Amino acid sequence: MASTDQPADHGSSDTEKYPGDCSRRITCRPSVVPNYSLTLRALAEASEPPSPTPSGSLPSPRSSSSSPRSRSRSPSNSHHSHSHPSSPLSPSAPSSTLSPSHPGSPRSPSTSGSPFSQPGSPLSLSPPGSPLSDGTTPRNSVQESREISSTKPPDYDTEYNRQAQDIKATHCWWWEDIGAAMFSIVCMSMVAAVLVSAHDTSLESWPASIQPNSIIAILTTLSKAAMLVPITSCLSQLKWRHMSTKSRPLSHLQVFDDATRGPWGSAAMMWKLPLQSRLGWALALVTVVALGIEPSAQQILAFPVQERVLKNVTTEIGKADMYYSKSLFQPGEGDGQILDRSIDLPRFQASVISALAGDVFQPYFDCPSPATRCEWPDFSSLGICSAVSNVTEQTKRKCEEGDKGVSNCTYTIPLTLESREGSKNTTISMKYHEDTEHGDGSENSHVLRTSFVPGDKDVVGQFVVVRHRNDSWGDDSSEPKSPEVLVSDLRWCEKMYKGVSANPSGPESGSVDDKLLQFASNEFEAGRWFLKFTTPDGQENYTITRDLEEYLPMYLGQVLTVELEQQMAHGVASRPDLSRALKSPGFLSTETDVEKLMNDLADTLTNQLRTNDNGDNRNATTVNGTAFLNEPVIMVRWEWFILPLMEVFFTVVLLFWVIVINRDGPLLKTSIMAYLIYPLRGWREEEMSVAGRQTKEKLGRLAEVMRGRMGESGGGYAIFKQD
Repeated sequence: MASTDQPADHGSSDTEKYPGDCSRRITCRPSVVPNYSLTLRALAEASEPPSPTPSGSLPSPRSSSSSPRSRSRSPSNSHHSHSHPSSPLSPSAPSSTLSPSHPGSPRSPSTSGSPFSQPGSPLSLSPPGSPLSDGTTPRNSVQESREISSTKPPDYDTEYNRQAQDIKATHCWWWEDIGAAMFSIVCMSMVAAVLVSAHDTSLESWPASIQPNSIIAILTTLSKAAMLVPITSCLSQLKWRHMSTKSRPLSHLQVFDDATRGPWGSAAMMWKLPLQSRLGWALALVTVVALGIEPSAQQILAFPVQERVLKNVTTEIGKADMYYSKSLFQPGEGDGQILDRSIDLPRFQASVISALAGDVFQPYFDCPSPATRCEWPDFSSLGICSAVSNVTEQTKRKCEEGDKGVSNCTYTIPLTLESREGSKNTTISMKYHEDTEHGDGSENSHVLRTSFVPGDKDVVGQFVVVRHRNDSWGDDSSEPKSPEVLVSDLRWCEKMYKGVSANPSGPESGSVDDKLLQFASNEFEAGRWFLKFTTPDGQENYTITRDLEEYLPMYLGQVLTVELEQQMAHGVASRPDLSRALKSPGFLSTETDVEKLMNDLADTLTNQLRTNDNGDNRNATTVNGTAFLNEPVIMVRWEWFILPLMEVFFTVVLLFWVIVINRDGPLLKTSIMAYLIYPLRGWREEEMSVAGRQTKEKLGRLAEVMRGRMGESGGGYAIFKQD
């Protein structure tokens, strides 16, 4: 019976038939043992026992002709004739045939006619895949090869002989991710504790050497770093679940893997897989939003400058219920009083002159460092008030011509209050030179004249001003224009101070209400006379020494009496008389704001009597207030804490969700070994090959068209092709 021997194709299973109904399936993986198919067939045939064959018949050899190499190595067989592969062997061949059997069956003894059975014969093996030489049967050839090595070749077909290894390893489950999530929660809890303790406290009083905003930055950074650990594990685990639920493009594995690397990959996943994996989309969103944790942490704390009450700090401001002057008099020997020649008098005089120049004396106040502002409750004090009245229309003028063109005009001015002598009027005289006599302006004329009328009891006095404001007499040179006449009262009063505060530059009052005092009585106490005043409602009483009634108006009369002349030419002032101006204080001019001037004077006198050390009242008292300090305060803006807090919350929720849905099945997470160990099944080699230079873009396009599903088969996991 003739047989035809064809070369075996690598990577496929062939069935080769031999005479006597002998057949055998041999499977060989070319990637493991390339070009050894014929040798494996020979090994398989050699393992089968011999079977009887009909007389005169022999098994057909694999090839009717031997190679020159085999003939040269077997000279003893050179006398054998060559036969065609399709023709039977000659009758002179050994009579033995191969019977069908399985691998591993006992091997029968070799025939005595075999040339390799004689001792001392040299061993000869053909290379793998080459035909056997003439006169050498497959059994004899393989038998001699087995005499060299009795080890059975390995079984290269593991597809149907798979046996998984039992490997023992510590299973960490999700504990690493749970620990990272707990650490993130602890860090965020510490942030909340720091914010609660620091809120609305002074930055200067912060106990730690590191600033609170630095602590917040460190804790939020640690919390974010720990938070990303479970997010990465969840995204990595979801890609395996994603591939095991249904057939999907293999490119989805790359999308999930990119999402675990940071916000950019997560944003790409949100765009590419918006609906395929909602849980993965949520984790990617948390990763992207995590970019705002650091900016939000920087906005949590603000440090506005606010006022803080300084405790254990006493602040004072002066007030007076009794005025006992230090500068104008002091007790002497006996019952009388004499003027004090100490420095209190020139200090008092200097303050009055400064007030007329616009610099008001400040009352005593103590706002100690480090206070930046002090505040006092409403309080009342003895003071002096002023009120200015314009009596130009009520003033009467009487002019008389004198010698050499001089006109003397007397102005009768009505007083708002009776004088000490009981008079209701006062007079001021002013002289004017006519142009007809002195047209060249060689003579002086009055342009301003003042006087101070002492008051009685509750009135300090009245300041009278007569002035020509425009420095001109008018068209009629012989009859000057009527001057402006002002009367300002200075009276004892009660001042109610409200909203008083002070800074390093001085005290300020929100508002001051005045109440004129009324004379109540003269009282003699401790060897001295006092004047007692009371408010109109009789609720408050104030006292001054009786000598003030005389000395204070006397001093003010000397200071406030001013006479100002100017040379006139054709009715117009040409220049002032500086020699006369230097003899009296030059605080007053024809354009001076008399009302402001008198208010400044009244405030200075009031502040002097409210002050002891640097003032004029030895009996001045004080009012205690509150000290404040402007300093940075730690202010928590809670709305900026919401984002970091919610990031941690959603991370924990999503981690729990992923743990629940992955309680069964492989738990691979970020393992790179799964890519190497789990094969691809069902694709031909050309379907998984890319021509030319290999790039990730080409592989990505290839993976987009390769659809598969991860599953288990034969005890091992793989990704199976599934359209």
